[in-house]
Amino acid sequence: MSNEIQNQSDAVEQPVAPKQEAPKVIPTYEDAFPQLGGGSAPAPGGAWINKANVKPIKSSTTSLRFDIPSEERRFRPGANAEFGKGTAADQGRNEVIKVMKATKTDIEYSQQRDGSLTVLITGKAPAIKEAKKMLLANMTQQGSIDVLIPKEHHRFILGKGAETLKKIEAETGTRIQVPKADEAEGAPIRITGAKDAMKACKAKIERISAEQVARYRATFECPIEYQPFIRGGNDSNLNSLKTRHGIVAIDVPPPSLGKTEIVVRGQQKGVVAAVAELKAMVQLKSSKCTTLTIKVEKKQHRFVIGQRGKSIQDVLEQHDVIVEVPAQDSNSEEVVLRGEPQALGNAITAVYGLASSKQDAFVNAPEWTHRLLIGQKGASIKEVTDNFGFEKVQVDFKNEDGKCGIALEGSPSELEAVKNELLRRINEIQATTAHEELVVNSKFHPHLIGKGGSNISKLKEEHKVIIKIPQDNDKNTNIWIEGPPAGVKAAKAALSLLANKIADEATGKITLKRRFHRQIIGQGGENIKKLRDQFPNVNISIPDENSKSDEISIRGPSKELAAAKEVLSKMAKDIEERGFRLEVPILKRFHRNIIGKNGSNITRIREATNCQIELPKEDTDSEIITIIGRKADCEKAQKEIRKIEKELGEIEETTVKIESKLHQALIGAGGKQVKKLQGDDCVIHFPSDGSDQVTIRGKPEAVKAAKKALEEEAGQVRLQSFTAKIDADPSLHRFLIGKNGSNIKDIRDTTGCRIAVPGANEDKQDQITILGTKEGVAKAKEILEKRIKELESIEEHTVDVPEKFHKNFTARRAELINKISEDCGGVQISFPRKREESEEVDTVVSVKGPGNCVKAAIAQITEAVADFEAQVTIQFDVEKVFHRTIIGQGGKQVQQIQSDFNVNIKFPGRDEAEESNTITVSGREEKVEAAKAAIIALIPVTVEYDLLADYHRDLIGQGGSGLKAIQEDFPSIRINVPKRADREELKDSITLVGKQEVIDSVIELLDEKKKGWEANAEDRALRNYSEIIEVHQMFHPKIIGVKGAVINKLQSEINARITMPSDKNKDLATDEIRITGYESEVAKMKEAVMDIVKGLESHVQQDVLISQACHKRIIGARGSGVRRIMGDFDVEIKFGRSQAQPDKVTIIGAASKVEECIDHLLNLEEEILQEIAERSEESRQRPQRVDPFEVKNSKKKGGNAGFKVANAPWDSGSSSDFPTLGNNAGATPNVNWRPKH
Repeated sequence: MSNEIQNQSDAVEQPVAPKQEAPKVIPTYEDAFPQLGGGSAPAPGGAWINKANVKPIKSSTTSLRFDIPSEERRFRPGANAEFGKGTAADQGRNEVIKVMKATKTDIEYSQQRDGSLTVLITGKAPAIKEAKKMLLANMTQQGSIDVLIPKEHHRFILGKGAETLKKIEAETGTRIQVPKADEAEGAPIRITGAKDAMKACKAKIERISAEQVARYRATFECPIEYQPFIRGGNDSNLNSLKTRHGIVAIDVPPPSLGKTEIVVRGQQKGVVAAVAELKAMVQLKSSKCTTLTIKVEKKQHRFVIGQRGKSIQDVLEQHDVIVEVPAQDSNSEEVVLRGEPQALGNAITAVYGLASSKQDAFVNAPEWTHRLLIGQKGASIKEVTDNFGFEKVQVDFKNEDGKCGIALEGSPSELEAVKNELLRRINEIQATTAHEELVVNSKFHPHLIGKGGSNISKLKEEHKVIIKIPQDNDKNTNIWIEGPPAGVKAAKAALSLLANKIADEATGKITLKRRFHRQIIGQGGENIKKLRDQFPNVNISIPDENSKSDEISIRGPSKELAAAKEVLSKMAKDIEERGFRLEVPILKRFHRNIIGKNGSNITRIREATNCQIELPKEDTDSEIITIIGRKADCEKAQKEIRKIEKELGEIEETTVKIESKLHQALIGAGGKQVKKLQGDDCVIHFPSDGSDQVTIRGKPEAVKAAKKALEEEAGQVRLQSFTAKIDADPSLHRFLIGKNGSNIKDIRDTTGCRIAVPGANEDKQDQITILGTKEGVAKAKEILEKRIKELESIEEHTVDVPEKFHKNFTARRAELINKISEDCGGVQISFPRKREESEEVDTVVSVKGPGNCVKAAIAQITEAVADFEAQVTIQFDVEKVFHRTIIGQGGKQVQQIQSDFNVNIKFPGRDEAEESNTITVSGREEKVEAAKAAIIALIPVTVEYDLLADYHRDLIGQGGSGLKAIQEDFPSIRINVPKRADREELKDSITLVGKQEVIDSVIELLDEKKKGWEANAEDRALRNYSEIIEVHQMFHPKIIGVKGAVINKLQSEINARITMPSDKNKDLATDEIRITGYESEVAKMKEAVMDIVKGLESHVQQDVLISQACHKRIIGARGSGVRRIMGDFDVEIKFGRSQAQPDKVTIIGAASKVEECIDHLLNLEEEILQEIAERSEESRQRPQRVDPFEVKNSKKKGGNAGFKVANAPWDSGSSSDFPTLGNNAGATPNVNWRPKH
């Protein structure tokens, strides 16, 4: 190691010799360009990857092999093949190719000696599964079998929307036909498909049927008074029966329904046993049970019932005795016990024990102590109930009916302990904490709180007190202060002082037109900031831009407010003086003269008068020039503008006095009316300051005509411009307007007047304006005043509605309440809030509004209650697949039935555990039956209509227009037109699904259409006559023409169609053309085509060599040059694209024309080549440009000679093998020559 270090140090210490450049080695040709192939094997280090570290990738492609027996094959040898589709083997091969394309798999198959077929499918797993299913469906003979299951199980095979049926068909590759609902019992389900597929499908259907067999249902009758024995206390008997007999459910109806039917569901054996046991029990109880009545104080009844009836259930479970307690709205104190005599004694003891198990008490406590007794998140009161009441005492803080305190309820011993602890804590709070209330007007509360609560927070921290100020929306004026006595006293004094100071504040208003508010604010708020700095205690509030107010509000201490108001008033006065506006009407064509050249005139006037002059934009119809400034300056600017106008032509001005209220009607929407009146040579100007003087200015004749037209129009408007105003409280407006404006519309239709009710943002909210003729206004005013008088007599009445019906009114977001309110002028209907278990029953409903509206609302409520009391409920079954049809789009159909018959209809929900077909209808007995009939009428029927398959296309129409037209006329109908399935002929019928009466109408329409289709069938056959003619394909483009010009012209002149061979028309040979139409028209078209062909056959085709360098020049920009030549000589020119003969040009046409065209092309070529040669000579004589930067770089690099190779083939000096390229002096220019024509 030491030697190595020494050697390294020696190497460092030795001097470094100067570096010499190595001699440059020139590689040989063999080194620079080695031969390819035959080299030695690469070194092991050159391996690309380390195979040991590469994990194998599992292929996502798998294979499946299966056999198709010979007897099941569809396309087996010797089988009858379909005409025109090849042999059986060809048809089988085509089916396999279809499946391969559809599933993107590879399929191989081979035939064994026994005639069976072995199939191998390769691809991804899901695709293989689909491919096998398709092959079995298409490559095997389709058989059919029948499966017999109970008819009531058919709907489970179908599933919702036939989803189960579709799923089974998709999984097994079969087709399933389920008998219709109206077919007789015992009709089987038919399965069609391959043998194994039918077997699998049958197994699935039988399994579904077996599952339904396990769902058995039985019913029996039980009197209502003995139904609790069936349930048992806390459902103990129900649970026992379910466990012992393995049943699903026992449905016992609630007592309120008054039903005696009990339903048992589950396995048939268990259901039968359970029903027998229950019947025996009911019979036993009926014979042995007796009833006994005892008296229990009314207020103790809730203890007998227990929370959610728990105590009564416990008595039933322990003693087998039913306890019936009177309803809460009853004054009876009698409790009825029903059971066997030997059990009644113990039950009575239990009931009295429950009644005496709890007591109640009340502890007086001021309201302000409640929060302290409860504690943070209820911690304090929880401590009391846990430590002294052992969770057996209920505590409720109350402040109602003049009583403020704590209500207690619980067992006697624990109740007394909790009461004593609460009294101790109340006394302790009152001894250590003070509570004061300060009365301050609620409008001063925000100022007491301060910005961000600064004032109130400071007082809380300084005096260690709690201060509670009511919220903004609370009209309470009391402020609470709680805390140590000394702190409360000091805080109250500070708040009183601050409140008195705030009360000294005054408010003021300054009126300034809204358009001047920006000038008060200043640029970037500069002016308003200076004012606020000058008067820091004064709040200056400027209305928002969207507001219509002209008033600026100021608020602050009275003295400072007066000074601020004086300054603001001076500013406002000065701004208004400088903001005087004067509108000058000038004919539009004179505006450019007012402006002057480069704006000279308008600039001169602005500078001389110190006014702002605004001209309308050129793209508007306005002719008004606006001048803004001080009044005297504006008038001076107006004179200058008038002076320029006078120089331009004779102008006359006149005024017409027209009331300002008519101005808007005369101007019209968007100024259309006034433009019509004034014409082109004058201007009618309506003042914006409310004046009644209208100015007309322009040429004398135009002014005279405009004045006359204006006065006549004003006279017409006056007849319709009588107005009247009626005062009405804004709260009555909605009653006057009515639902969707119905009331106002009635008055408008009756009187012909327009009635304007003020909007929410308008100033005078209590004034309604009437506009119209004198008589109409008077009549409308009389109607409105009468209705207002009726509405001002607001009354409030009550009506009793039993509590059990409250939910009917409040259901579906109070739909019924809202309907009654809208029908009766928007009256206010108030139902009592949902009561707690301990509260008394409240059945009083209040109705408030105009007297006549209140009476109408009460009548509707009473009628609705009568309907609810007389309500019955029926149930009937309709197959679930029809439920959506009955309901209708968006529920429209069922809502209409509910509205027409005043019933409630309920369909089974989607989330129900079992499929149900039952529809429930509730309402009056006669209405319920009518509603049921209406529902049944909506159930669609299916009718097969005979229609030949040849007419299906006529029915559908182009793009489905025919069917669409029928379904637009009959939207509730559905028409199913069969599609052509593989190997099956189209059915000569269609299916109609819908209501019977609608189907009858559709059948009548189809019968009429069928007559027309039959009449057109013969004509269609005549129209489809066709002939095929042979025309050499070289003539096809000429027959078609440029962009189809020739063929389109032929087809427009002759009523026949020409079909040319193409990829789409593979049935035509290369030289064949089909002509289709009436036989006579086909003959004409054939003659016309053959005439074209005869003309084309006389044409000749001749090739000529034109230098390729000239082709682009001859063709021209976008082919313009060659098109011109072809037009001049009536020939077709084609330029060769062959690499062997790039100069070849082909000309086709009449012989004489072809010769002339060739001569022309050769002359063009000679001219173009001569021009190219001249340009080449000029470029050689031009001196070559030398870049000095390149010369400088070449010197720096020392004259780099580039890459060199020794012993290269080109070093042999053979000029024939390697000729010199470039501009050599001795080279002869390559000039094409031909004899000049």
